[in-house]
Amino acid sequence: MSNIGSWHITAANNNAAPPDGWPEGQPPSSVNNCAREMMAQIKTQWNDAAWFNYHPSAAGNVSLVSQNVIAVASLTYGVSNVYVVGRRLKVISNAVTIYGEIATASLTASAAYHVTMTPDSGTLTSTVTSVMASILDPINSAVPGGTTTGTGNLKAINQANAFAGGEWLYLNAGVYTVASNASVITAEVVGRVSFSPAPTGAGFSLLMGGYITGDSGLVAGTVYFLDTAGAQTAVPPTAVGTVVMPLMVADDTTTGVMIKYRGELIVAAALQAYDVAFIAGFSAVMAAEDVAVQNYGQLVMARTGSFTGEAGYADTAPTDADLIVDVLKNGVTIYATLPEFADGANTLTAGVLKTDGTEDFVAGDRITFAVTQIGATNAGQGVRFTVTATSALV
Repeated sequence: MSNIGSWHITAANNNAAPPDGWPEGQPPSSVNNCAREMMAQIKTQWNDAAWFNYHPSAAGNVSLVSQNVIAVASLTYGVSNVYVVGRRLKVISNAVTIYGEIATASLTASAAYHVTMTPDSGTLTSTVTSVMASILDPINSAVPGGTTTGTGNLKAINQANAFAGGEWLYLNAGVYTVASNASVITAEVVGRVSFSPAPTGAGFSLLMGGYITGDSGLVAGTVYFLDTAGAQTAVPPTAVGTVVMPLMVADDTTTGVMIKYRGELIVAAALQAYDVAFIAGFSAVMAAEDVAVQNYGQLVMARTGSFTGEAGYADTAPTDADLIVDVLKNGVTIYATLPEFADGANTLTAGVLKTDGTEDFVAGDRITFAVTQIGATNAGQGVRFTVTATSALV
């Protein structure tokens, strides 16, 4: 009896001469032969049940058009329903069995149906004698979440796109879109566009987990993170507002293992006040006395931060000249314009901080508070001065 793949879904059409069919009026002596042949063909199919040969008579039904491109004959139930992008194939070419996936499948201008196969290894370059398709349909798979293949969890997606193999995607209101580390929304990666089968303008295969193949330029042991525009990078982002999203760990130059962790949003460091106070014009018992032009305070900074301003008060205001103060870092003033107590004023007129980095400090920087000018008639007495700063909260 002919192979199961040649049996007809209309019972009356299974009427070939015994033992290949059950024609009307067949002699009684042929019935047992037909029954035994049918049992043999069912058992043959069962022994390789993962695959089905829709064209059991290869002659005139399957042929190699060019490297990895096979022409297949029409089928009663629609050849396009069988040979769909992402479906696994088992092809016998020149007595060698080659496995792979359908990369493209379409009707040509000459009304021939051409299937382009991406082999797992090797190429189709000689006579094709058998083409078998996986019983798992990647479009309407019986496996939850897509078709499980040797390269991970692969799901065929019918969506117009301009994706390239290797791009990472997220779902934007139900539409697959290239992912980016620019925000927590765009960094919610759901998978990667498969290299094989390659994406087409009408659809693509989404790798949602497992082992990644077909990449290039990877370094074994390196973790790769989401970059912008669906790309990956070995350098995690550092900018505030971006997301550190680990994607895969390479185990070779072209392969790696996909990892699934939530990304971490980079936020601005919380700042805390880090103010430093000085005094000038006080006696040993803290009685107000005239200030003098001299250094009044020294300290060393214990952390990193930035000076942000100042506040001050003089118990006795200077007269006939301003009382001017300064803060120096490692001997260099932090001011573009020095703060001062104006002639006759008890309150401080703020200075203008430099913006060239001198206003920033790190642990170990030496800070000096000094009076650089005093009042002419009354020098000024009892000066309290605080330089304000911020430092990262730890």
